[in-house]
Amino acid sequence: MNLFGLSFGITAWLQSKKSSATAASLIHLMSYYVAFAFSGYGSSTKTKYIVSLIPNCAMAFAVQHLFNCEFEGSGLSLDMASLEFQNFSFMNGILMLTFDFVLWGMIGLYFDQVAPRQYGSAKKWYFPVNQLFSSKKVDLLNEIKLGDEE
Repeated sequence: MNLFGLSFGITAWLQSKKSSATAASLIHLMSYYVAFAFSGYGSSTKTKYIVSLIPNCAMAFAVQHLFNCEFEGSGLSLDMASLEFQNFSFMNGILMLTFDFVLWGMIGLYFDQVAPRQYGSAKKWYFPVNQLFSSKKVDLLNEIKLGDEE
């Protein structure tokens, strides 16, 4: 699911379907190499959390933990999922995958509104904040007008 969010963010910027599919595939494959660079005991838990903002890295760290549990013969249980292996637990991976899905989905939705398209007009980069303040401004003006009439 989180890879859909990442792909949605990529396709929002690229105009053609072919270029966005190629870019999404390349980014997907290259992001596994980032996980390999930070795997092992040499990276701290905080570093692995930051790297896990890339969806494939979170998946790679969680799968490493799963493979370790299977290699030891204990299997993945609820108790084993919360234990850390190479400074990262399986539950941390699941939490980061969920967070990545929400994060990249929101970034993709934002870029989909802001990026210029062939049809329609793109919104200003500050449109979420503008909408937030414009509704309060209209309500405030209506209250002032109602107060003047009394």
